Amino acid sequence: MEHRNDGKATVLVVEDRELDREMLTLLLKHAHYRVLEAVDGQQALEVARSEHPDLIIADVLLPAMDGYQLVRKLRADPDLSGTRVVFYTALFNEREAVDLAREIGVIRILAKPTEPEKILECVAEVLKGAAAQPLPAKPPTFEEKHLQLLVDKLVGQVKASQQSEELCRLLIIGVKDYAIFMLDAEGRVVIWNEGAQRINGWTAEEIVGQHFSRFFTSEDIAAGHPQHELEIASDQGHFEEEGWRLRKGGERFWADITITALYDDLGRLRGFAKITRDVTERKRQEDERRKFLTEQQVLTEELTATNEELAAQAEELTVQKEELEKLNQNLQSQRKLLETANDDLESFSYSVSHDLRTPIRAIKGFSKMLMEEHAARLDSEGLRLLRVVVDNTKIMEELIDDLLALSRLGRQDVKKTVINLAVMAEQVFEKLKTKEPKRDLRLNVSDLPPCWCDRSLLYQVMENLLANAAKFTRSKKNAIIEVEGKTEGSENIYYVKDNGVGFNEDYIGNLFQPFQRLHRREEYEGTGVGLSIVKRIVQKHGGRVWAEGKVNDGATFYFALPVNGV
Repeated sequence: MEHRNDGKATVLVVEDRELDREMLTLLLKHAHYRVLEAVDGQQALEVARSEHPDLIIADVLLPAMDGYQLVRKLRADPDLSGTRVVFYTALFNEREAVDLAREIGVIRILAKPTEPEKILECVAEVLKGAAAQPLPAKPPTFEEKHLQLLVDKLVGQVKASQQSEELCRLLIIGVKDYAIFMLDAEGRVVIWNEGAQRINGWTAEEIVGQHFSRFFTSEDIAAGHPQHELEIASDQGHFEEEGWRLRKGGERFWADITITALYDDLGRLRGFAKITRDVTERKRQEDERRKFLTEQQVLTEELTATNEELAAQAEELTVQKEELEKLNQNLQSQRKLLETANDDLESFSYSVSHDLRTPIRAIKGFSKMLMEEHAARLDSEGLRLLRVVVDNTKIMEELIDDLLALSRLGRQDVKKTVINLAVMAEQVFEKLKTKEPKRDLRLNVSDLPPCWCDRSLLYQVMENLLANAAKFTRSKKNAIIEVEGKTEGSENIYYVKDNGVGFNEDYIGNLFQPFQRLHRREEYEGTGVGLSIVKRIVQKHGGRVWAEGKVNDGATFYFALPVNGV
């Protein structure tokens, strides 16, 4: 009988005891060898002549022709003389039997019972070795030795045959690396080995008598899979698959399963032999390999697409390079224009600082002299007009100072250090109070986060914000200014809050624009440049500014700077 061929060697099993033959065939077939069977020496010789197996595993005591005679026949046949032979016997393991087996070219003798793993190891080793050597001329002592062995074993043969089934049962129970168990014709467990307990989890006491469907998932049971396996094994003699099975407790594992139907001499179904091997790790590795191959395929496709994109980008870069060269030429031209503009700005700043201030100071000086020395000659209207001139020269001086301050900000480098902004705020406040010593003006400063900034520039920020707060709280009997701060994410946020006149938030967009005012000059002095200076200084530090306020309910001015100055 021929079994599955997966490209491995062909093995002929010669055994007259059906149970022993079935177990060997099942084991070898599970290891994916091509398996042939024979029940006696004569049949084995016929099968060997037609199939030319790579290896013969034979019992010694066989009907018609025993193992020794079979080997002598093989060695005498030129086409079969190199066939490898292994004896698998419980009765011919004494030194004399071993010596005689070696004389006729038997490669190995395995003692019944032998663990399945060792049988498979022996088969693999023998198949890797050289073919058997042709038998020399028949030794004169062979017949005598052979006859003596048969006589010595004749009495023990009866006893051996009586013990064979028990030995087979012990073999099944003793295997640890495979779950080997026997089912009756209805699928109930009748024999349960140690390997089955190790792999599936149940002890023999827990599982013997139970239907083998307990090992299946609920989905497979609902689909009738357990009964389907037995039906295929009954019809075809054999069933194989890999799939999910359950251990005790419900854990799933990936199993390699073989079921072989067992029949008696009359062809009646006696039950089933089932071998289960836990190959979860192998499946995991195969799944990972498939996943890796899939990912590699995806990466290859992506790489191909990327290469195509890079080729297209290379063409674009060539075009862009040409455009960049043109842009660089334009930038060089713009740079020269900017240098010229900066020179003009420097000249303008010099003119503002010197040429404009000179006549304004002259106007201011002569107006003061006129008021001090000739006020008596002027009527009230003349004095009023003279005061207007003095006030406007003062405003003009302030505008020039603020305009120069804005101009210098664009060219001034930022040199950052860590400062204590709370101390700076108190210093600025003390300077402001000296200008209005009679006012009830209070400052509350909380603990502020360390500030990475240019000291001189942040001094201008605090000076402008505190001066604004002091100016717009003059109408309050008790003027209060608060300086507080906090850290949020990557920013330190500081703010100056007052309880002054506030502002209409509809015009908040004009607050930080140069020369924009939300209050009349007659009520509150100033040029409208201070908050513009605050905004530009904060932006030079990589920060931002904003404000909140309500009419007659105070105002709060915020500025945020990077925590570490970057």
